Amino acid sequence: MLVYRQVLPSEIDKIRDHYLRLDADERILRFFGPTCDAVISARCERIDWHRAHFVGVFSEGTLRGVAELELDHPEGQGSGEIAISVERAWRSRGIGAELLRRAIVVGRNHGATSISMVCLLDNEPMRRLASHFADKISIHDGTVEADLAVPPPTYETLWNEIATGGFDLVDAWLDICGSYWPDAAQKPDGDSDVSPTPHS
Repeated sequence: MLVYRQVLPSEIDKIRDHYLRLDADERILRFFGPTCDAVISARCERIDWHRAHFVGVFSEGTLRGVAELELDHPEGQGSGEIAISVERAWRSRGIGAELLRRAIVVGRNHGATSISMVCLLDNEPMRRLASHFADKISIHDGTVEADLAVPPPTYETLWNEIATGGFDLVDAWLDICGSYWPDAAQKPDGDSDVSPTPHS
């Protein structure tokens, strides 16, 4: 079962581990050039959580794809940029399109009036994806820039983010419980016969 939700700042390790699982070719497409583990780790440490929003897809608690939305201003007014990565084994399932759709909703709700997505010219999956959401696509020096449609927020989009935000917290809590007390995350009534002290 795939779970789509926003990724919390406390889950930075999940974002880092996802990026580290990308192979050499995937890293070139995502980061516009060869990128070593140390650079990825350092990049994750520098994330500005006042401006950055992450929408991820999880399978059994592991982040397998993520849309990174970075807004120009913490208040969200103005423009933003989205970048998407999906691990190779999880492609061709419509994951990229769903991540992009959800990231655009987050941008709408946070006041973005324009959002762009930039990819390399030979990144055919992202080019196809952008064509379904873009108002305008332009090519410059080996890169493709898509201007994505960003309508104003509605009560429905705002409520959707608020409602799913609560589930995000629950899902994240269950992931954490599962890592410490595997039995606890499986019991729907919340009862557990496991010790309250995490396993060493």
